[in-house]
Amino acid sequence: MQLSRLGSLSGLIGVALVLVAALSWRELASDPASAAGEAMAVDCDASTAGIDPSCTYDSGETFDIAVHVTNAGGGYIAYQTKVRWTDAVLNYLPAAASTENLWPITTPPAAPEPCSAVHTDNQPGDPSVLFTCFQFSFPGTTSTFTGPILRLQMQCQGAGPSPVALRSNAEENPQAGTVLVDGTGTEVNPALTPAGVTCLEPPTCADMDGDTICDDADPDIDGDGCLNAAEQQTAIGSEETGGRRDPLNPYDFYDVDGDKLIDSFNDFFAVALAFGDDADDVGPDEPDGYDAALDRSAPPPGGDVWDMQGPDGVIDLFNDIFGVGLQFGHDCS
Repeated sequence: MQLSRLGSLSGLIGVALVLVAALSWRELASDPASAAGEAMAVDCDASTAGIDPSCTYDSGETFDIAVHVTNAGGGYIAYQTKVRWTDAVLNYLPAAASTENLWPITTPPAAPEPCSAVHTDNQPGDPSVLFTCFQFSFPGTTSTFTGPILRLQMQCQGAGPSPVALRSNAEENPQAGTVLVDGTGTEVNPALTPAGVTCLEPPTCADMDGDTICDDADPDIDGDGCLNAAEQQTAIGSEETGGRRDPLNPYDFYDVDGDKLIDSFNDFFAVALAFGDDADDVGPDEPDGYDAALDRSAPPPGGDVWDMQGPDGVIDLFNDIFGVGLQFGHDCS
């Protein structure tokens, strides 16, 4: 029994020693000191050199920000940052913490050393991320590196301005804020410089066919299945491949099933079987109901037979059955 108790006691002591070793750098850093020149800043465009304090992005655009150490003071063996923004404007897109960390510890050209990187995504309640990177051994190498130590991907999710700020210890109790840890294990509160991001309103544009592609970039503006370039063909006979049509008229290619080919079964028979259907008629004699996609009205005076216009409310012989028949075989696929 006594030996068993001694074994249990030694096991507990072992666990305690592991915990003490793991927390040693944090214990030593429990009394923050004032900055002695140390400084950090946010760069709102990590894709370019230097530090950009103000950036503008399009609605929905993704971009990277960076946190820089701009003055290392007497050096540091670990860092922690808390970056905060306006939730209605920006969204943080987390990646693996090891890829977000950029701190090489050493100063180039010396080979970088690894550190243990951990992040906590506080969204949505607190639109921020807490990021910590400390070396595997204590005290480790005292780094004098200045430059980007952290890179985060963000996205514009709303319109308007948003600060992207480093939060200090004083602002973030009980969750710690932004600190550097010096060679003695003491947390140092650096001077902090924020950045600002403005996200633009979503663009408004003409979109004739409602496919969410602006007309000036839409290869098929009217959405009839024939590309603009095909409809703008002018050579005699090009109507069989969608030509001699109007890219702004969705009714001049009589394809009712959307396969970009006017054929007998899917188009001609579909219209013929709807003969007599009337938009004003309802009741038991209209079991399938009138379908406007099968309906056309006559071409304008002087127009070609395929220059059909919008629905006239009734599926008839001359405008509809003859209309689709005269386009039989026309193919925009």
